[in-house]
Amino acid sequence: MICGHGACYSRLKNSAKHLDNIHFISLVSDQHLNDLLNLADIHILPQKRQMRDWVMPSKLSGMMASGKPVFAISHHQSAIADILKDSGMVVTHQNDELLARQLLQLINNPHLRAQLGNQARQYACKHFDRQIVLRQLDSLLCQLGKR
Repeated sequence: MICGHGACYSRLKNSAKHLDNIHFISLVSDQHLNDLLNLADIHILPQKRQMRDWVMPSKLSGMMASGKPVFAISHHQSAIADILKDSGMVVTHQNDELLARQLLQLINNPHLRAQLGNQARQYACKHFDRQIVLRQLDSLLCQLGKR
């Protein structure tokens, strides 16, 4: 299942039109986002080559919290790669063959998917929990106020 209408939507939908195991759905409301994320076996997170560390995708925290592995297409020295080093897989844009091989490895290995998904969930609970983030923000603001 592919959700959303990103920059490559039309090209991707056209290239998959002969495949009956790929379904495209529209974006879901915030109310149903958690249910959608929990349906996945693997989350695929492509990052535009030129974006590198300009933007941290907001969907990453929800993907990780779902307890499912994240397969990211990004630079190996990006913040995404750093976050996913123990809880996902990261492949660079330059190597389509390696990308396909590693994605197939993840698809064909339920134990690895479970392991990475569990580690992703633990990371999300430890680093993305609302109360933890607010305490860190409060601490940083207090430090700035002391300057």
